Amino acid sequence: MSQEEKVYSLELDGYVIHYSFLFPGTYKLFGKYIRECEGPCDIRMTHELLEECRWIVAEEVPDEYLEFHALMLVTAKYLLSADRAIIHGVSFIWKEKAWIITAPSGTGKTTQYRNWRSLLGKGIQVINGDKSVLSFSDDGRVFVSSSPWQGKERYGRPGFSAELGGIILLEKGDHNEIRQLTAKEAVRSLFVEFISIPDTPEQIRILGNILERILDRTPVWKLTNLGDLDSAKLTKDTLSAYLEVQHG
Repeated sequence: MSQEEKVYSLELDGYVIHYSFLFPGTYKLFGKYIRECEGPCDIRMTHELLEECRWIVAEEVPDEYLEFHALMLVTAKYLLSADRAIIHGVSFIWKEKAWIITAPSGTGKTTQYRNWRSLLGKGIQVINGDKSVLSFSDDGRVFVSSSPWQGKERYGRPGFSAELGGIILLEKGDHNEIRQLTAKEAVRSLFVEFISIPDTPEQIRILGNILERILDRTPVWKLTNLGDLDSAKLTKDTLSAYLEVQHG
């Protein structure tokens, strides 16, 4: 570590990562998630790595913004070795469980969350608006926690987490319809929503194992929707019926 280099620590679901940045203003984009610290650096951004990640933003942006989002990709790969992964989706707590709405960008995830909030108000609490961290307890349960990469709406807060109750795969359509998927039906659509882009066979194996463990105990639904309040009500009623059966 050079004399001028500053090191910052980021805690994701109890796992601490130490960073150094190329640009002094990058740390501000992490908000309350990060703090200055001392010690060795786990992830040190370089100009070469930054260029490799430039594709993640479609337009010209300030260097700090590009670095912040490049670090999302680098962090997602780093977390694989800690049995964690980052998934693209809105996550929130409802009925004491975490729920994730995931889909490709522009499909209406934030709209669905807002519809849920219109229906339930304080009955739901957002975990993260865009990129959530998934981890496992010793007994195999899946937990969802927040990350600094919250989306343009900046939904989320540090240290907020809950056990995963289910995942909703979202797609646009000309009607509202929801059905529960088998693990085989869900695996491909879910795999592409993980932020980690594996570089090696070992990373592919780890990410595949993480997804398999999630699907072993997590229900997944596919919601074809118009993006209206009725689609959120349909989803809420479907999940409520599922929970009633599970709880006897």
